[in-house]
Amino acid sequence: MQRAPTVIVAGAGIAGLCAADALARAGAQVRVFEAAGEAGGRMRTETFGPHVIECGAQFLSTGYTVLPALARRLGLAGGLRAASQVNAVIRQGRPRRVRAQSMLDPLRSGLLGLPAWLRLGLALGREGRALRTLPLNDLGRWARYDEDSASEWLDSRGCGEALAYVAEPLLQGFYFLTPEASSAALMLLASGFGARGCSTTSLAGGMQSLPRALARSLHVETGRRVDAIRQQDTGVVVSGAGFEARADYVVCALPAPFARQAWPGADALERRLLATGYSRTINLSLVARPDFRVPQALAGTYGVLVPRAERRHVAALALDAGKHHLGDPASGHGQVIQVMLEDRAAVDRLGASDAQILADVLPEVERHLPGISRQIEDCLVTRWEQAMPAVPVGRAADVLAYRSRAPAPRQRVFLAGDYMNAPFTNAAAATGLWAAEVIMRVVQAARPGTRAA
Repeated sequence: MQRAPTVIVAGAGIAGLCAADALARAGAQVRVFEAAGEAGGRMRTETFGPHVIECGAQFLSTGYTVLPALARRLGLAGGLRAASQVNAVIRQGRPRRVRAQSMLDPLRSGLLGLPAWLRLGLALGREGRALRTLPLNDLGRWARYDEDSASEWLDSRGCGEALAYVAEPLLQGFYFLTPEASSAALMLLASGFGARGCSTTSLAGGMQSLPRALARSLHVETGRRVDAIRQQDTGVVVSGAGFEARADYVVCALPAPFARQAWPGADALERRLLATGYSRTINLSLVARPDFRVPQALAGTYGVLVPRAERRHVAALALDAGKHHLGDPASGHGQVIQVMLEDRAAVDRLGASDAQILADVLPEVERHLPGISRQIEDCLVTRWEQAMPAVPVGRAADVLAYRSRAPAPRQRVFLAGDYMNAPFTNAAAATGLWAAEVIMRVVQAARPGTRAA
């Protein structure tokens, strides 16, 4: 009888958990090491009274493939709830209501003038086939757009106004990234969700309910930070403070800065991927009193994006009244209002106290939500020093190259994680599945009697 391969997965975020799950289901013996006290990474959920508060990842999309399927298999699909598809973008101090699925809304709401709207429609229309067909969970497949930054791509098509009031708030509000430093591949991939009419959903038990459920079926050892990964001829040694473990293979699913320190054996392509920087943000979860009401212009909306020209610190707001019933005044509970700071503002305040951060930000929030300053029951502040991986020009091409190449002879360490794809949860999960698939192919090819493809 052939021995089952042994695999260590470093990191119990959604990428590592998906890798571990796929490997275990394929017959491997898997151990998962996680530095934190529980699994989930940036899918972090806290409970406050009746409220389920998302401190990191906020929502799912019907355009996702990996996570909804996982939710169904784990028995969580009944908790998937449709959120409001109406969002708002601030222009000249006023919220302009838009739906990602409607190309007409930016014009109707006054977010874009007619000439700017026509130029944007023409630019995106020329890429209509790609927007409707390229996979939304694979950044590498968008590599054809990876030669220009998002700002260069739009400016070269006369879309400066759309850059300021569509692309910039989208990239900063969702990923805390700038269009000047982000590849056009990311911008167009993100636009693909709207082009396909995808809608936003939430999980009733919170986003972390998914990795928690997944971890229960796996051997996850928390409180174990992987500091070093050493590949040897017969396996891999993984070590950290007070422990050392050996396995046939390793999936390194740590954030890029930690993976870079732990894995010194990376080749040139891997080193470029591991050099990925991250945006930063601070998330303030404001619990409002039950009698607080958002202004009528924002009634029924979920997300509010604040463009660079309109903001001081706040990149986005998320109104839980547009997400689930607990934010509805009829529920008798106050809603939670998520306030997310732009990267630059977060960098300046990562070391500040919760009280100081709230004091700095509240006047700006008050402009969008009059009266909120006097209606806050509590506030939860979460700091993210690695919020989202940067996607500079060249990243999509590197992701494609890594995924397309055959494993090197005797390769035993494989990379996974958010920096190996687009910066959202479903894309991170997909990297775990890719890593698991490659390992099982290597295992199969190494078995006696297996013919090379």
